[in-house]
Amino acid sequence: MSDLHGLGGLSNAENQKAADPTARLYSARAFFRQTIRLAETRRRSRQARISSAGSVFTSFGRDRRQMAVIDIFDSSALAHDGRTQFFNWALMAGGASDYAADARGYTVGFAVEYYRDDWVFRFGHFAQPKESNGLALDYRLWAHFGENLEVEHRHAFGAQGERARDAFSQLREDGGFSDAVAEAAANGGTPDVAKVRRDRAKLGFGIGLEQNLTRDLGLFGRYSWNDGRTETTPLPKSTIVDRGLAMGGRLWFRPRDTVAVAFVQDSLSDSHRTYWRRVAWETSWATAG
Repeated sequence: MSDLHGLGGLSNAENQKAADPTARLYSARAFFRQTIRLAETRRRSRQARISSAGSVFTSFGRDRRQMAVIDIFDSSALAHDGRTQFFNWALMAGGASDYAADARGYTVGFAVEYYRDDWVFRFGHFAQPKESNGLALDYRLWAHFGENLEVEHRHAFGAQGERARDAFSQLREDGGFSDAVAEAAANGGTPDVAKVRRDRAKLGFGIGLEQNLTRDLGLFGRYSWNDGRTETTPLPKSTIVDRGLAMGGRLWFRPRDTVAVAFVQDSLSDSHRTYWRRVAWETSWATAG
């Protein structure tokens, strides 16, 4: 698709960064899930999940998730699916959460979830691409990986309710923005993070809130942050704040309709800003020359 604008917050979540004019077959999702019942603390309601792009038909407890990083972590009933909700990438999850993924958004790994009354604890360990935004994954999960830890609490407020959220860390081969600027200053040329890639750790966290105000009106908000020192995989932002609300169409007799509005504010770290200023300066100087 054409006209995909927006640095890090592309306007169409269905775009293909790794598109090719020749048709190719690849696996989007394949997973195994095992539920271990530790104690019968209370009876949970059961419901059916129909087959879709992210899941297969099954019967599951109301809190269960499917295997994929943003299917498990930082989910939201109001701002999570680029096909049926907001199109912009920055509203699919915490925009600064640089989760493990190849250029198409997929990875391999494992996740564990523990449910205790109104609390949910999640941990995941996933493969990183061999290079930022690359298609080839590094399957050495002990050497290069992304890890997510999430704590969720479901509360009740006026007979409505929802939740709160997560942190992530990564160990992978990345280029640092400050290192790239220093390398270009020493050797000449345009700063390039690909020239200074090495094993680095990266940290970040996110906080989310989702609240049903009425049966037909929901409110959500997110704040996400990463250390902003190295190149990123999904969204090149260091801090992203988004908030919005959505209203169902039951009031105008179309219950499957949704009207929603959201506002996103994002920023870059100082080292990231310096990197892009130098890139822009060198590029404009070379063009003028």
